[in-house]
Order: sequence, then C-alpha cells, then structure tokens
Amino acid sequence: MTSNPNHFDIDEVKKQLSASISLPEEIVEIFSEEANDHLQKIYDGMGLLKDNPCDMKALGEVRRVSHTLKGAAGAVGHQVITRLAHRMEDLLDQLAENKCSEVSANQLELLLCTADQLQELSTGEFDSNHAAAQIVALYHLFDEQIGASSTTNVADAADLTPAIPETNQQIAVQSNGSSAGGSQEYLRVPLDRLDRMGKLLGEMTVNRSEFEHRLQEFGARINDMQNALERMRSVTPLAVESVGQNYWGSGPADVTRSNKGDFDPLAIERFSESYLFSQQLSEADSDAEMMAGEFNKIKQDFAGLLRRQQQLNRETQTCLMKVRLVPLAAIANRLERTVRTVSKKLQRPVELNIVGKEIEVDKTVLDQIADPILHLIRNAIDHGVEATDVRLAAGKPETAQIRLQAVNHGTQVTLKISDDGAGLNTEKIKQKAIGLGMIQADTSMSDDELHALIFRPGFSTASELTDVSGRGIGMDVVSDAVARLKGIIRVDSERGVGTTFTLQIPTVVGVSRALFLESAGQQFAIPIQSVRKIARLQPVDVETDGDTKIAKQTDGDLRLVDLSNHLGLRRINGRLDSSEKPMPMLILGSGDDSVGVTVDAILGCRDIVVKGLGNHLKQIPGLSGATIAGDGSVVPILDSEEIVSGKSCNMLPEDLGESRPARSRKKLAMVVDDSLSVRRVNESLLKFAGWDVVTATDGVDALAKLAELETAPDAFMCDLEMPRMDGYEFIRQVREQAGFQTTPIVMVTSRSSEKHRHKAFEAGATEFVVKPYDRDSLLQLLSELVLAAEESVCT
Repeated sequence: MTSNPNHFDIDEVKKQLSASISLPEEIVEIFSEEANDHLQKIYDGMGLLKDNPCDMKALGEVRRVSHTLKGAAGAVGHQVITRLAHRMEDLLDQLAENKCSEVSANQLELLLCTADQLQELSTGEFDSNHAAAQIVALYHLFDEQIGASSTTNVADAADLTPAIPETNQQIAVQSNGSSAGGSQEYLRVPLDRLDRMGKLLGEMTVNRSEFEHRLQEFGARINDMQNALERMRSVTPLAVESVGQNYWGSGPADVTRSNKGDFDPLAIERFSESYLFSQQLSEADSDAEMMAGEFNKIKQDFAGLLRRQQQLNRETQTCLMKVRLVPLAAIANRLERTVRTVSKKLQRPVELNIVGKEIEVDKTVLDQIADPILHLIRNAIDHGVEATDVRLAAGKPETAQIRLQAVNHGTQVTLKISDDGAGLNTEKIKQKAIGLGMIQADTSMSDDELHALIFRPGFSTASELTDVSGRGIGMDVVSDAVARLKGIIRVDSERGVGTTFTLQIPTVVGVSRALFLESAGQQFAIPIQSVRKIARLQPVDVETDGDTKIAKQTDGDLRLVDLSNHLGLRRINGRLDSSEKPMPMLILGSGDDSVGVTVDAILGCRDIVVKGLGNHLKQIPGLSGATIAGDGSVVPILDSEEIVSGKSCNMLPEDLGESRPARSRKKLAMVVDDSLSVRRVNESLLKFAGWDVVTATDGVDALAKLAELETAPDAFMCDLEMPRMDGYEFIRQVREQAGFQTTPIVMVTSRSSEKHRHKAFEAGATEFVVKPYDRDSLLQLLSELVLAAEESVCT
C-alpha cells in the first residue's frame, strides 16, 4: 500500500530522518553546501515578497529554486527534504497558477517556517523527535492552505537531473545564472586547502624576510670591501715611491750614470720588477673599484627583485584572503531565523534589521563570531526587549527593533548589536556582583564599570535558566570568543532606551604587518593596526599625576606607559624622569581609548606570520603570539589590548618579581566517539561553553592521546559501541590509571536499557546519558560533576 504523498505520520518521518543520517558523508556535505545556496535564494525571494506580496517575479524565483532543491534532495536520497520541499512547491504552484493578487501573511509565515526547517535538515543539526513533530505540523498547515483535495505527487522528483557531481571529492563547479555565454563560474574548494595555501604563503613571507636579512649582510660586506679599498689607495703611492728609491737611489746623478752606461747590468731587471709591481698595485686598485661597482649593481638588482617579490607576495596574499572572504549575509538567514523563533516563543514582536550585509570577513572569523552574535541577539530578545504591554505603556512601538550594523575599517570590522529595550539595570548588576563577592557593598563604580561586570565568568542577573538565552552560558563566553579572535567587545546602555554591544574583530587572519621595536634589549613586534601614531616624546612634555605619567600632546593628554616597566623587564621605575633625551613613543589605540608607550628604539615595519605560543606558553601575560625574524630569531608579539587597557604584566621569573595569583585555566574535556558528526557537535558545544576539548575516535585512540596530554582531562564523554575498544573497556582502563579515580566519566549512548546502564556504572561511569539529549542539561551536568570532583579532592 502506497502512503499518501501529501500526508506524513510521525513514525514515517522518524524513519526517513534516520535513513538520512546514514547517507555517505561526502555526499551529504556537498548537498548541504548546495542546499544552503538554494535556501539563500529562497530567503531572498521571500524577503522581496514580504516587502511586496504582489511580486510574482519573486514568487516565480522561489518556486523555481524550491523545485531545484527538491530534485537535489531526491538525487542524494534525502526523502524528508524532498517531500517537504515538494509540499512547499505545491503551495507556490497554486499561488502562481491562480495568479493571486498577493501572498498572505499566513502563507508567507508558513513558507518561512518551512525554509527554516529545510535549513536545519540540510545541515543535519536537528533533534529527530522535535523535527518530526515540526514537519507533521507543517504538513497540516499546508493542508489548510492548499486543501486536502490536492493530488500532486512527489514522484516527479526522480526525473530531475541530479545536482550533485558523481565524485567523492569536495569540489563542485556551479554556474551563476543561465548556461549562456558570459555566465560566471565558481569552484568550491575545501577550506583546509586554502588554509594550507595560507600557511605556505606565510612561510614564503618568512623566507623573503630571511633573504632580505642576507641581502643587508651582503651590502654590509660591500661597504667593508670599499673601506679596505680606500685604505689600500692611501698607502699605494708610498709603497711605489719606496720601491723606486730602493732600486734607483735618490737623485738625478744616478740617472746620469745610467745614461753613460756605467751601471750594473742587473739594474734594468730591477727597474722592470719595480715598475711591474707599481703597475700591479694600480691595476688591482682599478679592478677592486670595478668589482665594488659591480657588486653594488648586483645588490641593487637583488633589492629590486626583492621589492618585486614582496609586491607579488602581497598581491597573492590579497587574492588568497579575498577567496576566504564571505559576506555577513552568509549568516543573515540564521540570525533572522533565530529572531523569528525566539520572538514567537516569547510572544514578543521583534524585527531584525541588518545593515552592511555586504561587508566581508574571513570565513573562519565569521564562523567563530556567529554563535556569540546569536547569543547577544537571544539575550536582547529575552532580557532586553520588554513585554508588549510594558512597551505600549512606555510609549514604544509594539514591535521591538534589533539592529545589527557592520562597518569595515580596513583590517578590522565593527559590529554593533543594538536593541530599543529596557537597557541594563545597573542597580541589579551591582547587587548581584556584591552577592557573588565580586565587589564590596561600599564600592563606588561608574555605569561603564558596572556594565563591564556582565563579562565576568559566572555572572548572570537572570532569575532562572531558560532555553532561549543564558542556558547556563554567560556573557564571559562571548567575551572569550571575541578575545580569541584578538578583538574587543564593549557595551553601552541607557536605562529605558536600549543597549548596544560593539564588537571589533579582524577581517582576515594569517600574514599581517607589524611594527618592530626594542625595549630593554629585547625585540618585540606589535600589530600595525594598533598603532595610531609614532612620535618623539620630549622630557618636558611628561607630567606626573599621582602614580600615573601623562604625556602632553597637541591633540590631548595621554596616559603614558614605559614598555619595559609594563612588561616587568626593568626593575627601576624611573626611566621617564631620568631621561634627558627625546624618546620614541607609540600611540596605541583600541576603540575610543589611547595610550602613549615609550620604547628604546623603533626598528621598522615588516610583514609577519603570526605563530601561536602553544599550550605551554599561551598563559604568558602581555603576549598574543610570536613571529620569526629574518635572522631566524623568535620575536614575541605584544598584546596591544592589554597595554591599552592598563593591565600590567611581568615576564620575569616569579622569584624576581612580585607574586601574582595564577590564572585559572579552562576546563579540559575528552570526547570519545566513533561518529565524526557527534564528535564535532560535542566539541563545538563544549568550546562555546568555554571548555578546551580533545577528541578521539575510539577507546584505543583515546588512551594513546591521554598518554601524550600534558594536562589531565577534567571530564570524559564516551560512547558505548566503538571499534577496537568499546566504552566499557575504556572506562575500566581509565579508572585503573592513577589520578583518574574520581574524574567524571559520562557515557553518552542511544542504548537505554537498564542492563546497559548497570554495566556502565559497574565499569566506573559517573553518569549515563541517553541520546538524544538536551545540550544545555548536559553542559550543566558536566559542570556540576567537575565541581563535585574538585570539592571531593579538596576534602
């Protein structure tokens, strides 16, 4: 018996969702990328329909793309997407054939909800039970809009040309527009290939710097040769004169005797030798001068080639970076979908306005900043936007406005997320901070200082955790995500008017320009985008205000910092007072803040490749990375944000400086699962919650990695059924190792029987979680288990 193609029961949906999970990974990945392109066009078309419900051209485009998406899903065997896209196409066909005067608000809402569901299905980020219920509900809504008498069929999807190339490589060529001549073609390439190209370009830059350094040494040797030549020229006339006197005497009488023929027969030979010696000295002088000129010409030629190579490197870098750039519009659908979902759930009408969708940033940067932006938007709707009756009573429009504005500043982009809600309650923030012991009750703080408290770990003014915002994840996670990108975040709020979060992040990663400088005999580099001005500070322009040095400048006074004192490289804090000569000064800026930094010398600007410090050095304060100079030496890269913010640091060993409290490290979790998707989902979830994560494919792989780790994991998440070594055996072997008797181990599996649960606890599992699970509950469980384990160790 054939099921009705226009009706879906929930068991049938679950069955087909399970079948979609088992599709080949490479095919699913390619389809997901293509589906994202189609859905982008669908969202764009529905945006036009929202502005003009009578736009039949936009309706036709949405109808065409839906048909293509249905065919692509059918080609890879994703039945749920095929049927849901077909049902969407049914409604669009009816609207087009009936030549409706306009698309109603209910119809547009149904189409948008369907597109949102298709987006989740295509990415694989869905909960099967929830998705099945949503799909069945959408089918009922389509029945209401279209009518149960519809007799369309899904079978025609099988006749469509497959949109996925028959290859297991992650490369797909698409044409933008029709197949007519002049259409632009695109090549999809895995991001890791671009990453490798970027690393190779970085190594080329380092190699070019080394070549430049060698060329400078070559020039120095030419100068040495020319100096030696000058010294030789100064003594050559004296040497020739001395030789002539030794062989001929010192007066004209000797020449007279020579003419008379009464001289020694060997005199001619002696005369020839001296003459040849003087000629050789003269010729050697000319040859050396000519060679010096040729060497200088070769040096100039090499310098020209080097400049050309530098230009080519920069052009290549620019082209490569442009390949990696994607517009902010790439996440616009995700943001808009979140606003629709959350506002509907909270019953608060909210409209999202995105300005600067065309602004481009590196894809890696955009991927890392997307979740923090979503968190800020959810917070704005849940905590910032008032209930409808409260807004109306305050004279505000019923529909709240959230605005995301992007502005490009060359190497950085500024994102502003603002709402017209109630604003931050500074009194509530202060009382919460007092309750958490962050500040004293009698502490006097400005509004800006109180606003900054919301970025502290563990800080939240929410009375209860919800699945909309917060969810156990505070604003400190957003701040950490921005900091990892070497960006900054700040908040401005006015009570009753609204709140604005401003994020400044780099547009690209990889090769960059840096200013090299010297302080206390040590070379440092600092990103050039942080340097607003280079000046020479006169001693008379330095004033003292308590413990703070002030630099008097024509465009305003600046707080003054000596870099060596800031880094703790000098123990004498009096350099600015004792100096009688002008000092090089950098004016560093971050946002609206600026600071003057004095150094010993400025060595010039160069292209650099930023290298990470590694786990063993990343906690060093004051540094954001390192680079390799042309002579092969490692040059630390200064963290300009710490300098501007006034955070002092000390690079000297602890026994040479004041004692400092140790920085708390992030918690480390090991995720053991043979499913790549599960590992990636859990890794992303934990990292967004502020954890460091190590993944392993099975028990054997996990034990091998555990032996290599310098830091022991604070918690384990492991699957039950895995190749080579299952979860039971892995847990037993971990418990047998010293130091892991109390470490939380959570077994996460789809097996829900009491027998499996009992065996897991018998092996040594701390908790047993059945898939599918609530992510927020799992995060809270892990945090509680780790805290309990730490307390048990202390007692």
